[in-house]
Amino acid sequence: MANDNTNTTSNFGIEYPTTGYNGTPTWADLYGSAFEDVDSALADRLIEEEVEDVVDALLAGGDKVSVSYDDANDALTIDTSALDAEEVRDEVGSLLVGGDGITATVDDAGDSVTIALAAHASTHEKGGSDELTTFGDTTHDSVTTEQASIVPDYIIEDDGGNYKAYSNTGLSYYEDTDIHALINTITSNHGHRRHIHITPSDQEYVYSTTLNITGTGLTLTGAGMDNTVLQQAPSANIDAVQYGPVESDTFFITFKHLTYYGNKSSNSSGSWLVTDNSGSAKPKDLHADHVFIKYYPEHGMVLDQTHGYRFISSLIEYCDGDAIRLDAASGSALNQMHLKNVYLAVNGGWGVNVVNAVDSSNIVDMVWDFVVRRNDAGGIHMGTADWYRNHLSGSLDKNGGSSGNNFELGGFTVSSANVIDITTSNAGGYGLSVIGPSNENEIRVIGRNNGSGLLDRAGYRNIINGVSINSGDPSSTGGWNGMSDLVYQLGCLVYDEANDSWYLPLAPTATNDWFQISGSAK
Repeated sequence: MANDNTNTTSNFGIEYPTTGYNGTPTWADLYGSAFEDVDSALADRLIEEEVEDVVDALLAGGDKVSVSYDDANDALTIDTSALDAEEVRDEVGSLLVGGDGITATVDDAGDSVTIALAAHASTHEKGGSDELTTFGDTTHDSVTTEQASIVPDYIIEDDGGNYKAYSNTGLSYYEDTDIHALINTITSNHGHRRHIHITPSDQEYVYSTTLNITGTGLTLTGAGMDNTVLQQAPSANIDAVQYGPVESDTFFITFKHLTYYGNKSSNSSGSWLVTDNSGSAKPKDLHADHVFIKYYPEHGMVLDQTHGYRFISSLIEYCDGDAIRLDAASGSALNQMHLKNVYLAVNGGWGVNVVNAVDSSNIVDMVWDFVVRRNDAGGIHMGTADWYRNHLSGSLDKNGGSSGNNFELGGFTVSSANVIDITTSNAGGYGLSVIGPSNENEIRVIGRNNGSGLLDRAGYRNIINGVSINSGDPSSTGGWNGMSDLVYQLGCLVYDEANDSWYLPLAPTATNDWFQISGSAK
């Protein structure tokens, strides 16, 4: 190898002579020092076993985690003592326990847990033939398909005197030993626009507080009269229900398929329902359908206004006071109250008693269809009310004891355009007594009574069974003077009681107004 004068003293530790070297070096001469460096580096490296030992030393166990090193088999195992998926499901399943009306079901094979709210009402397709409805564990055929097809917002059940209310969403639940307190809690927390259904019970639902209605839309239903019974507690001298006062017009309050009992044997006061019209607005549209009301120490209902009230196929009996008492002393109108197939019987006062009315628009547009019997004070008493455009029909029997009247009209300032169509029997006094200024009412009445069938007054333009009484010749004097056209329309006769004469009205096109019927009475 010739000397090329290259300085290699810094190349990998191989040293070359800088001048005059023409010999042939051996490998050892050329690379010996470099190999020594490589051997030294290789001697310092970690072998595989040593790496495994270092890794093992770095890893340590923790909470529910363990590390184990199998040196002989070169294996490092990391394990946990926590539950696996199956064990977690088993643990959750053991923690979940059903409660009242709630079930928890573990399906181990299917890896699932089912939480369910027990059904409280089975429903039927509206219009179907099946009218059997199940509530809880009790079956009754008195609840119709139409009722069952409407899902209530809350269902109340009796658990041995502890009343429990379940919402249909399963999101709220209440309980109380006072049925009215329970309902008040629901309406206080969620508003009155609720349908609350009370299931049948072998015992009465007891109340010691008044059910206060101050909002729109409450519907309270039961499972049928005498199946769902709410009773006044002993010594609870309170009214069962108070509607009002309200600060904005309130509508659509419904009671349906319920029985309400007072407790007159233990209590001295309390009526089923009273209205309070003292607020700035009116409590309107009260609806009672198939409701039994019995045994109250005072009255069935005390109403100081009746706008849009409807009582259908309902009963009020055995109360110490009036079945229905209309008292508008506050000046509110008593109008648009409809009674249909209403039975008012064996009460200590009147069947219907109007005790106060203060202006000429008080009683208007009433439609009553009733049976009124055996009420101690009398059947129907219109009192001092001013009334017009009302249609009253029904049967009255044995009201008023030995001297009272079945139907009494009296004390009016204004009374006109009313139709009264009744049968009356066995009254101790009069079947129909017309007292006071009452004009232009058409009255049809038939019956046999202990006193007299009718008591009318001359001077008032009432037509009773096609006949009216006038004091004097109607062509010149008395209440019918100048009113022949109206009598002609109604097709009635007028009796002049002063002269014992009868008059027939002539057609409006006739020259004269009246025709006096000649002849002697026999």
